Amino acid sequence: MPLLEVENLGHRFADGSWGIRNVSFALEQGGFTVLTGRNGSGKTILVKHLNGLLKPTEGRVLLDGKPVQSDLLAARTRVGLVFQNPYAQVIQETVREDAAFGPENLGLPPEESERRVREALSETGLTGLEERYTGILSGGEIKRLALAGVIAMEPEIIIFDEPFAGLDYPGMKQCIAMLTALKTGGKTLIVITHHHEKLTRLADRMLIMNQGRLAEDGRPEAVLARAEAYGVAGIGVQW
Repeated sequence: MPLLEVENLGHRFADGSWGIRNVSFALEQGGFTVLTGRNGSGKTILVKHLNGLLKPTEGRVLLDGKPVQSDLLAARTRVGLVFQNPYAQVIQETVREDAAFGPENLGLPPEESERRVREALSETGLTGLEERYTGILSGGEIKRLALAGVIAMEPEIIIFDEPFAGLDYPGMKQCIAMLTALKTGGKTLIVITHHHEKLTRLADRMLIMNQGRLAEDGRPEAVLARAEAYGVAGIGVQW
């Protein structure tokens, strides 16, 4: 059984227009998937269904064969989403408090919560900044803290929405290093990005959304050969 299955998923807005329609695919444990497509193609709308942030108009999302909507707490614990805008995700006063917000709300014992926070901050390079105020963090640090908060929940699947947005060259290299470490650690990853060339060597799968539908699904090198038809850069220099 796949870890996660998307079956004929569709989302219709209040005005009657469709954001996505008839989207189907499955994810296996430990895979690294790049999700790309033009702006407005439905990428972010799609992934917000994977942990129940949006309710589908039609179709369903299954996690280990069970509908995501049947247990939203479990879904949001097992499927973590790192937003494109990390400032919407970082809500506590200090780095430690923010990283601990999720585990503490799960009702974990203090020692377990502390272990998770310690390991998450270490994985994201924030050790030593535990008492720093989140309001004075750099853009790159805020992104890493948003990821730390997700890692501390110990999800099986982590979704990144445009993780390279606003990062300089060193920040991008650091982001790629973190993605590499998460992949090596066995996490199942989905990365929404227009900078797919930076991840071609890491990813084992690429999806292209086009006008709300899943247009391509396959190995990155095969999908990229057809990518220009959907307004996505094709095969070029790998980063």
